[in-house]
Amino acid sequence: MKATGTNGKRPNFSILVNGPFTGKSRNTILTIIKKFNKFRPYLFLSVSCAVVFSSCGHYSFSGNTLPAHIKTVAIPLFNDKTSEFGVREKLTNAVVDAFTQDNTLKIVDVSRASAVVSGTIESVTDRASTFNRQEKVEAYRVYVTVDVEFRDQKKRKILWKARLQEWGEYQHSNSTEERQKAIDDAIKKLAEDILNKSVSGW
Repeated sequence: MKATGTNGKRPNFSILVNGPFTGKSRNTILTIIKKFNKFRPYLFLSVSCAVVFSSCGHYSFSGNTLPAHIKTVAIPLFNDKTSEFGVREKLTNAVVDAFTQDNTLKIVDVSRASAVVSGTIESVTDRASTFNRQEKVEAYRVYVTVDVEFRDQKKRKILWKARLQEWGEYQHSNSTEERQKAIDDAIKKLAEDILNKSVSGW
């Protein structure tokens, strides 16, 4: 690697050596140039290493990907502490669909799975989200909260465990059917959250 100046050309050290300097100054300059030439290969190596490591910036060594032995997953029916009809089936099916479409892990029975996703729906709660000028409610958000864990069955340890919450929105004047659609929206978001945390985010 050749040393270059700011204009991309190799520095012209002869100007320094042959310039109007005294013998002592000229000897000092020659010594500096010799030292520069001596350490130039190491300078090249340092720059090369910096380039290599900077190019690896997109790779992570933090261990946030699945262990190699986890190839399959079981997703049993979620537990439900609410009185919301059908919500446990909807969430379970949504999680199964998310893992199926992602295709990172094959869904199998619990007895054959290397990992298990399980959880409990803790609450389904409606909260006012939008008000008009008369301070009357125009829209609600329905929040679905679930406790989830992702367990390594082979090593008998929990890989991640969290309380997750998502929401869907519906208008105050809408029917019960519209509220159910809002719950479905929240469930779809939860399924994506569970998938992402399981395959890459823990």
